[in-house]
Amino acid sequence: MMETDILERPINGQDGGQGDLLASAFSSEQVKAGHAAGKTILILGASPDQLPLYQAAKAAGAYVIGADANPNSMARPLADRFLLLKSRSAEDIIIQLDGQALDGVASPGNDSFHQTIYDLCRHYGLPNPPSFSAVAASCDKGFFSSQAQEMGIFAPTHCESKDPEVLKAFAQARALPLIVKPADSSGSKGLSFLQDLDQFQATFDKASSTSPTGLVIIEDYVTGDQFGVEAFRLDGRCVLTAVSQRGHTGPPDFLVTRHSVGFPLPGVLEADLVPAIDRIADALDITNGPLNFDLILAPDGRICFIEMGARLSGNGFPALVRETYGVDTQDWVLRLALGIDIAPPEQFLRPKAYGIQQILTAKKSGWLDGVSGLETLREHPAYKQDTLFVKSGDQVQQFKRTIDRLGVVLLAHEDMSLVNEALSRLETTVTFVIGDDNLSPNLSGNQE
Repeated sequence: MMETDILERPINGQDGGQGDLLASAFSSEQVKAGHAAGKTILILGASPDQLPLYQAAKAAGAYVIGADANPNSMARPLADRFLLLKSRSAEDIIIQLDGQALDGVASPGNDSFHQTIYDLCRHYGLPNPPSFSAVAASCDKGFFSSQAQEMGIFAPTHCESKDPEVLKAFAQARALPLIVKPADSSGSKGLSFLQDLDQFQATFDKASSTSPTGLVIIEDYVTGDQFGVEAFRLDGRCVLTAVSQRGHTGPPDFLVTRHSVGFPLPGVLEADLVPAIDRIADALDITNGPLNFDLILAPDGRICFIEMGARLSGNGFPALVRETYGVDTQDWVLRLALGIDIAPPEQFLRPKAYGIQQILTAKKSGWLDGVSGLETLREHPAYKQDTLFVKSGDQVQQFKRTIDRLGVVLLAHEDMSLVNEALSRLETTVTFVIGDDNLSPNLSGNQE
């Protein structure tokens, strides 16, 4: 069944209220499920990456408390109660809740809130709290790389510090190029591709300014094909590893533009990935819950683990998993957060379809007049869903940061050729009309 997620409705001049938010993502059967009725969940963040969990929680009948510093957050209309604050401080949240009880807390798509979730779970005695080591590995890229190396797993050689002189000394001793980035941020924020030591101070300042703590990591640049992994563990075993070959903008920003799941993978990923993930999860005491990884398959055939988060991915990846594997990982996260039982799959899950999640972006900045070509795309049998994060009249930005995304489109089908055909239609027909009636291509990598 074709679905259209929320915000193309305001683009077409309609309301897009709370009923639309729910109906856009769930069938009537799901909306009536009610397995979380009587439970209260706090969701940290209310951006497009957290929106699907709000939808899943409402569909399951939960009372939803949202928290975000942005008063115009996309998911705010779905919250039964909304805390207008930054979500990094558990103490501030506890004060604002003012004695209101919680049954669970979660935040997909963001590494910033792991420590807050850890603290809230301990304060309220919530089910399935994250381990201290899982929080550390998710919030500190250097810690994760060091842990992987100690296990004999390939990760980049790195140096982590708040002192630019320490990092510069490391850079002077390594072959260029190098990657400089905040050690405790996500989504390519503050990342630089260091090709000349004269650029070092600028790259350090960029990374430090986007780190919540000023902690910066500099690491070897590992060449190869980029992959993302959405893994899920239940009862101490990995039941799912959805591997995505990533499209990205390349240096200097490496912004993700596409996820492709279900397509044939190199043999080393089929053979060696799951055992490595299970070793990492065991070492970090992750028995139940999601993990996502950034990987590079190096030219010598080794899998290089770049970073991880003990959470669901952003960029609509869970919806892609749902269409290709037939499981709803958002609902699994909801159930774990609330202590509701999950019936684990009897066998390791394999993809049942091919899928692509395409990030929609603008090649230039300006005012959005509208979108053309979506109706043609929606007629294709591989079209599943589109989610727009903007509406007519909004100011949009050229794609230079993750937050500049204009939306995502989900394509999936059992026939690989139909998925590729739908992608071609998307690339050639869907455009954002920006500025003075100029047509601006909306896809990363489209050279028109």
